[in-house]
Amino acid sequence: MSRPIVSVCVVTYNQAHFIRDCLASVLAQRVDLDIEILVGDDASTDNTSEVVEHLAAVYPQLIQYFRHATNLGPALNYQFLIERARGEYIAHLDGDDYWMPGKLALQVDFLRGHRACSAVYSNAVVVSEDRRLLGAFNNELPETFDLNFLLAKGNFLNHSSLVYRAEFKETVLSIPEAFIDYRIHLRLARRGKLGYLNQALVCYRAAVANSMVSNVPGSVRQWYWEALLDSGARAASSYALRGAMSHFFGGIVTAALVRGQLIPAVRWARRIVREAPLNPVPVLCLGVLVGVLRPFSILARMVSRNIQGNNLLIYYKR
Repeated sequence: MSRPIVSVCVVTYNQAHFIRDCLASVLAQRVDLDIEILVGDDASTDNTSEVVEHLAAVYPQLIQYFRHATNLGPALNYQFLIERARGEYIAHLDGDDYWMPGKLALQVDFLRGHRACSAVYSNAVVVSEDRRLLGAFNNELPETFDLNFLLAKGNFLNHSSLVYRAEFKETVLSIPEAFIDYRIHLRLARRGKLGYLNQALVCYRAAVANSMVSNVPGSVRQWYWEALLDSGARAASSYALRGAMSHFFGGIVTAALVRGQLIPAVRWARRIVREAPLNPVPVLCLGVLVGVLRPFSILARMVSRNIQGNNLLIYYKR
């Protein structure tokens, strides 16, 4: 078979209500580009398999369906698919999200015109489970940015908008443990600049039942810290890395203050002292300041929205 332009890796788990919309939006991209679709079903217990099997039977030349016998978790599921991807470019898509028409063509054109970029992302609209508009994923961002910008601004990129050059697939495959998408973004930023299209080319469903942030927040925090450690102290400026770690600890301090439980913050402080690749004292001091001030910043934004009468949110404003 000829090599496709884009390999689309779709990870799904118990998303029977969403996976048809997801895959239909990918199939619509084939009018612009030669694509292949690899679907990894992480041992779903609902009707997800029936929906995907039906579509794979209708489009056998496009859809490769892999149903895992046991649950791998999203990270290993993505690695399983990426290892089998044959395209010149690789796209990621979570099974509860879906794309706008022309999304892949715009991003492939961008990468062809920006050889210094390893990957490209886009903005997204945020919708509820029933497609009610909630807001935008990002505010307007630069067309290209580097590792230091990504560290300074945090994990603001929409994972389902990601397209990267297949020559960098080992960047993802070589991660040795479970991880969150931020680790992928940081690793790709070490291989080149990241591109960004300010058009909303993805529909992101917020607060769905299988969200890792909702179900395993402790693990997400652990993986976020591992992503920062993995970002490469030599590749990043010490200023950007210090700021990233300070804001990470600031989030822990805020949570401790809100819950009235300081012991987790103390444990994380000790861990940061042991593991941070730079002087931990400024990290911890700035983190405490950020953690104390953050609730006031959040309150100010809420008051501002109420005054303006605007119920739509920018979920990751940077």
